[in-house]
Amino acid sequence: MKKPKNPVQHPELVTLGHILLDIRAYVDTFPIPDSSVKIKGRIQYSPGGSATNVAVAASRLGISSSICSILGFDDYGINVINALLKEHVDVSSIKINYYEPTGISMLIINADGEPMIIQSLGANEPFPLHHLNLPAIINSKHLHMTGTDPIALREAARIAKHGGRANVTVSFDPGRSISHLGYEELMPTLENVDYLIINRIEVARLVGLKGEKDIHKVIDKLKSSLPENITLIVKGGSKDTIVKSNTEFFALPPFKVKVYDTIGAGDAFAAGIISGLLEKKSLKDSMILAHACAGYKIQFGGAQSSPTAEQLKQFKEEHKGEIAARDL
Repeated sequence: MKKPKNPVQHPELVTLGHILLDIRAYVDTFPIPDSSVKIKGRIQYSPGGSATNVAVAASRLGISSSICSILGFDDYGINVINALLKEHVDVSSIKINYYEPTGISMLIINADGEPMIIQSLGANEPFPLHHLNLPAIINSKHLHMTGTDPIALREAARIAKHGGRANVTVSFDPGRSISHLGYEELMPTLENVDYLIINRIEVARLVGLKGEKDIHKVIDKLKSSLPENITLIVKGGSKDTIVKSNTEFFALPPFKVKVYDTIGAGDAFAAGIISGLLEKKSLKDSMILAHACAGYKIQFGGAQSSPTAEQLKQFKEEHKGEIAARDL
């Protein structure tokens, strides 16, 4: 086995959230109750969880990355660590829970690339505050938080903004797991967030307008309820992504590619945004980068099939001029 690189002293990016072992199966159609379907090919295994996916995707783009999370003391946990080391992701902020198993996510993906997911979070939650690597957060350039224990999220965001140099940017993707809590309950965290990344279903849950068809109405309600400094990024899947900050309001369509597997697309998207921001690109250029990362990823299986910097460059060249931001 090739010896992994030593961890960097101060990773540029720290991600906070779940580490899971993904167990994936591809089918033509989802099974209905009291029926069975056959798997296409073999069952596949790889690390997963949003925080993990973003760290791996960012590392492939050349960003030094670290994950703050919890694994169980078991073979699954060892396999995940080995996979992360091969991706040159710093694992020194990962803690071990000796009494709970590593979290597992069982995924069935249909012919349209849509997933059905069953999860056992295992060691991931609760997330004790003493498991947060505060020095790593303070000395990073960017903290990306995903749906995990709200108390840990609140403390991590506070430390990023007030615990040291106070120039750590913070992005937050609450995901399906905690968006239902609503923006009021998450406000202690949101007060220290710069970029809120969320999809159209989750944004409606945040403001209590589930089922509302006018996405602009939902966005206006949420933006008016959030701290002024937050840039709201609403992912659209196959539809436009809508971005609203204090100075910009625009929409951007996705790249047109053949979809194989959408699992992890949002995480590749987030890594693209972070990469652009760390490179001091404009918000619009960072969003194009995000769409390119997601567009590349959904053509391949697995949550961690995001592009390397070279693959991303080639993808952008092949799809040059295909998408452009539209001011709203």
